[in-house]
Amino acid sequence: MRLAGNNQRLCAIGLTLTGLFALVAWGRALAFEFVYDDHWTILQNASLERPLGALLRDMLHGNAVASLPDATRPAMVVSMWVDWHLFGPNPVGFHLHSLVLYVVACLAATVALWGISRRVVVAVVGGLFFALTPVHAEVVAAVNYREDLLAALGVLVPLAAVARPRPGRASTQEAVALAGVWFIGLLGKESAVGLVLVLAVWLLVSRPGAAWMARHERIWFGLASVGILWLGWRWALRIGGEPLPQAPDATLVERVLQTARFELIAARDSLAPFFWSPEHTRPTPESGSPLWLIALLALVAFTVVLARWRATRPYAVGLGIILVSALPMSPLVGPKNFWADRYALMPSFGGALIWGCAAAHLTRRLGRRLRGPALGVAVVVVAGEGQSALATWQSDASVWTTATRRTPDAPRAWQGLAWVRRRSGDLDGAEAAIERALALRPGYRPALVTRVYNLIARGRMRAARKQFGAILAAGGEPTPGMARAGRCLRLSPGAAKTCLDEDP
Repeated sequence: MRLAGNNQRLCAIGLTLTGLFALVAWGRALAFEFVYDDHWTILQNASLERPLGALLRDMLHGNAVASLPDATRPAMVVSMWVDWHLFGPNPVGFHLHSLVLYVVACLAATVALWGISRRVVVAVVGGLFFALTPVHAEVVAAVNYREDLLAALGVLVPLAAVARPRPGRASTQEAVALAGVWFIGLLGKESAVGLVLVLAVWLLVSRPGAAWMARHERIWFGLASVGILWLGWRWALRIGGEPLPQAPDATLVERVLQTARFELIAARDSLAPFFWSPEHTRPTPESGSPLWLIALLALVAFTVVLARWRATRPYAVGLGIILVSALPMSPLVGPKNFWADRYALMPSFGGALIWGCAAAHLTRRLGRRLRGPALGVAVVVVAGEGQSALATWQSDASVWTTATRRTPDAPRAWQGLAWVRRRSGDLDGAEAAIERALALRPGYRPALVTRVYNLIARGRMRAARKQFGAILAAGGEPTPGMARAGRCLRLSPGAAKTCLDEDP
């Protein structure tokens, strides 16, 4: 009983530390601007002025998919609607909302780590790693990626509840609450389906008995009911043509090879989260190599071997969580972006479990005098890198400047920098950035559209119309920015420049 009491006190201390470190480490984001997709989903989103009931009705029936950003993610839209009506165009309130959600996610991750490992050191060290890891800067500081926080909460909260020790059967109220949390996560972003995969990995490795499964029967029923309900709604939207941005078509072999590469990147960034960047280069189909698949299969085999021994099973669970929680964002599903830092949010929970277990092993070997300093050094290294990652998101200028520095071979990074430079009045710098983007990928349509904008800004309307016509002739009408460019080109040179200033 006394040992249990000590564990509870230590866990409470660990939760407090995790929450405080998360607040202190990421609190600077409260002073940041709206950046990146925030312009599109918040500042330029007229739908946020509509009554909430009408907005929900249109999203439920699929009537808003063509006009409302994130119409297939109602929880995300509702959270933005609430913030807009509370804070208006002031980003402070939006950032505070995201920061609170992130702290709650860190606390849920810490509880889940303790439930899976039943070791306080694993929970404390793993929770701190999860709270401070640099690849989380994107989901904390870019308001639009709150959708990933909602999805992560939809996974971590039920996982924490299921993993904790339970003397009796789960109550109906708890089952309903957990099902509701998962439903909100699913309505925040589709990647919350990863809960099924994460639970499957943990249960397969830990092998609980029939009595344990029976104690959670109500929870399983609640989760299954929510999953069926959500799948039915999404299937109806799919039939109606939901407009999620998808990657270009690829063969099954190309998808498999790119997914193998994607999974290895997820493992790398979950265990060594120092390769952060606001932009990542999308590999070409030709860059797919069977070596990626061989390496992934070797990692899966290693995970299976670790699962055979009791002492190494937590490491197997961690690796398994990394691999399966990344799958909903992988090229098998086909999102437009090949990789983004926000994709590492849930996989990094698996990394937190692994580092927590490694710390628990090391503390037995280190003397008491060395344990504190060793943990302190690790916290300083991770938190320091996290501050560098966080500073990237303070403004659009810092986002795209950092993107070109960390990913100089990404044409979209240079196109984004051209947009920033044009809006600041540096037209020569904007054109130089577009030249760099087109040198990396000749014919890159977003860069060609940005060049049209640059020409309009210079007052060269005839050259802008010629470039615009060339893009249309090449089938580039659906390219983002073309509709606004067409409207601006129908105006006088002075009015056209004003039209450009409205561009998000």
